[in-house]
Amino acid sequence: MRFPDPGAGPTAEGPPAAALLVVRQLEHHFRLPDGRFLPILSRVDLAARAGEIVAIVGPSGCGKTTLLTLLGGIRPIQSVSVRLAGQELHGITPGRLQRLRAGIGFVFQSHRLISFLTVRQNVIAAIEAHRRLPQGQKERRVRELLAAVALSDQADAYPRALSGGQRQRAGLARALAHEPLLLLADEPTASLDHHTAVGVIDDLRRCCTERRMAVVMSTHDPRMLAQADQVHELREGRLSRSR
Repeated sequence: MRFPDPGAGPTAEGPPAAALLVVRQLEHHFRLPDGRFLPILSRVDLAARAGEIVAIVGPSGCGKTTLLTLLGGIRPIQSVSVRLAGQELHGITPGRLQRLRAGIGFVFQSHRLISFLTVRQNVIAAIEAHRRLPQGQKERRVRELLAAVALSDQADAYPRALSGGQRQRAGLARALAHEPLLLLADEPTASLDHHTAVGVIDDLRRCCTERRMAVVMSTHDPRMLAQADQVHELREGRLSRSR
């Protein structure tokens, strides 16, 4: 399984990259029905450079998914500071946030495919949400991505007809459709068989290095941890680096 080549651009042999994502003293809470506040994250620090894979581990319910949604601008930032490509997310205007999110890809554990669109249409929708491409170039990119995740023969299938692993691979193709600078992945290999998981892991590593893309992921998969440049543990709202 191979993803399309990224074309010309910076390579792993180039100069050291500046931090693409910088998180400083991030805090977050949920408000309970009785008016009390439930703290989720406390004084979280994190940095990811282009070409790096950052893994976050921790028990279920510790806030890993919440952290990813904050980094991707899906959930409002309650306190400074999260900076992506030099732009502060706290207090960002909706227009600037929309433009910034054009450089972010998401892989959700629950796939989040649009149920009434085919696999091909899901990937096209992801491209059209962020980029304007000639029809021929757009179709070529979709074919390349679906071939890369071994879904060419399922291009016209709807998500309900796919296995869990196939839906996850379709989600990965969709996340990479607009060539993001930052990929956020929530347990990206959780529903994959061993062979497919190994292929996804290898290609994420290659894409991260060649495209100079930063990857921040939550995972319990030791194979993913082995490929990570940084490993952090999230426990009781605090993030600590273990590697």
